Amino acid sequence: MPQRPPQPKSDPFDFTLDEILAWGGERQYTEALEQYANKGDVSNPSFAGGVGEADITHAGHTIHTRFRTFPDKRRMVENLCPCASSQRDGRICVHMLAAAIILAQRARAAAGGAAAPGTVPAAVRAAVPRGIRAGAAGPRVKFFVPADWRARFAKGSVPLAISVSDGAPRPCSLRDVVERKVPCAPTQEEDDVLFALERMFPVAMPQAAAKTLVLSTRNFFAVVERLGEGRVPLHLAGTDRTLQVKGPESALPSRLRIALDEQTGRLVLSLATAVPDLPADAFPDYLVYRDAESWTNDRVWALQGDALWPLASVVPSTFADLYFKKEYALDRRETVDFIQREIRGDLPPIGNLRSLHDILGGDFDSQVEFSVFTIRPGSPTFALVADGSKASISLSLKAVYSGLPALPPAPGAPPAAEGADGSPPPESDIVVDVVAANPAERFTIPDPKDNFIYYTRNREAEQAALRSLEGRGLAREMPPQATSLSPAAA
Repeated sequence: MPQRPPQPKSDPFDFTLDEILAWGGERQYTEALEQYANKGDVSNPSFAGGVGEADITHAGHTIHTRFRTFPDKRRMVENLCPCASSQRDGRICVHMLAAAIILAQRARAAAGGAAAPGTVPAAVRAAVPRGIRAGAAGPRVKFFVPADWRARFAKGSVPLAISVSDGAPRPCSLRDVVERKVPCAPTQEEDDVLFALERMFPVAMPQAAAKTLVLSTRNFFAVVERLGEGRVPLHLAGTDRTLQVKGPESALPSRLRIALDEQTGRLVLSLATAVPDLPADAFPDYLVYRDAESWTNDRVWALQGDALWPLASVVPSTFADLYFKKEYALDRRETVDFIQREIRGDLPPIGNLRSLHDILGGDFDSQVEFSVFTIRPGSPTFALVADGSKASISLSLKAVYSGLPALPPAPGAPPAAEGADGSPPPESDIVVDVVAANPAERFTIPDPKDNFIYYTRNREAEQAALRSLEGRGLAREMPPQATSLSPAAA
């Protein structure tokens, strides 16, 4: 990610280091200072309109962090950083604290104060680490998964064991660690992982007493994110290997490639991710989690060797096949809508789903020009469909748009919906109730003979057919909300 140029204008930043310390607490403040601020990893800091921002660089990767302050409530701050900690649970992260520290140091230097590198407050250095078990005497805490954890993940769960030992693994229960029945001295990063596990398996639960915790794919990703944030290794049981989980600052960008197969007229999608040490032409091994409640919780990681890399952005579940095969071909019926909605961003999103244009910022490797396609109004056929009884009859005007020839039904497939004449329509036909349909409803149907011609809804033809019926004594019952036609009043 290219660094942003320094902002030419910046408002005075009058927050002190003590106030910044109060925002995130001693441990987060210390890490922000020692891991980023004092190492020169913070660049392009600016503060304007109450919003501070800066670029944080680590291990060759850059993240642009932001935060919002409240002058009348100086003890409050809103974290706007795109990192996992901020996006997942709104925690104050080390990235925004590092940006604030640099802003405070520069403000002090501009006012004639000392511009020396920051130091950890004496009270912080003298304090015992704040973990729920930190400071206790004993060995370190390690986390183990089976050597075949990848295959187990594919089946829906991964067992994880906690070991308290400086030598050979010594599995123990989460409950024993939390209740200090096992002497141990975890680092703050290891303690963060234990805290995450404790939220998943409260000590009162029977699972917390087991020496193996069975993690769902959702919980596995939550633990993995904590491991990556704290740079805590994940040990592979029965081996001397560890799985190195990369942090959010190492998130890998993906580039969507779009091509047109001129022989079939179908768009072909592929995803290019520059995974370190991945052999040329090899397809990455993606681990995908889709959250049933919100797409904002979707996660994708790339596994290469014994390293697990987070992806910076996740494509919508509609196109999840991109993570499981090298190429994903769209049905021709989706071509025009895909180009207009997903590539160009000309159409509004469907429900609460974000488009690829929104997620990837329009940065595509596309070899498809929309101008090569011809869009023409369709030529629908019309039929009146009667419904009711001898006492009351309503008529519906149906417009049928025909496209590609019908495909044979799949074995066990449900019967197709009836067409305008009561018979099952071809699979590609679109039937519109002219009176009841939403005027804004849109669709395209591919020409069965020409891969570059598409037909769209013909509102003029529909309205002409409706006027023809009205001229024959039929009118809408309650225009414009009517759903049927009835004889016009004499």
